Parts: sequence; structure tokens; C-alpha cells
Amino acid sequence: MANERTKGDPLDDMEKYFSDPEYRRRRSSRKKMSKKATRIAIVGIVFLAAVGVYAGYLFSGLPSLERIENPRPELATRVFSIDG
Repeated sequence: MANERTKGDPLDDMEKYFSDPEYRRRRSSRKKMSKKATRIAIVGIVFLAAVGVYAGYLFSGLPSLERIENPRPELATRVFSIDG
């Protein structure tokens, strides 16, 4: 009874890994896919953070809505003509 292994026994998995090439291929491809997915997720997060920082930089330089609605003219508004 002490030598009986259960279905999720790590020794059984290790025995399968070294004796069955197909099982080994399936296990290693899962790890590669999870590494790929992790890398893609990290690159995506970094990209979104960079876009967010850039958008924040662009929007910080814009004037307020009050200033756009009520502009203060900095140029002279009087027009002079020859006839006075």
C-alpha cells in the first residue's frame, strides 16, 4: 500500500516526463506559451503606460475651457484708416 501512487503524484508525472516524449512535448509547449503570454502582457502594459504618459503630457499643455471660451485678445483691436 505504501508504493501506490495517486493520480496527481509528482513522481508519476516525473516518470511520465522522462519516459513519454509526447507528454514531455506537451508539458514544455505549455510552459513556452505561458512565457510568451507573459511577455506579450508585459509589453502591452508597458506600451499602454507609455501611451498614457504621453497623452497626459499632451493634455497638460492645453489651455483650460474657460480660457478658450473667454479669450483675452493680446493684439490691438482698433483699426485706423486714412479718412479718420
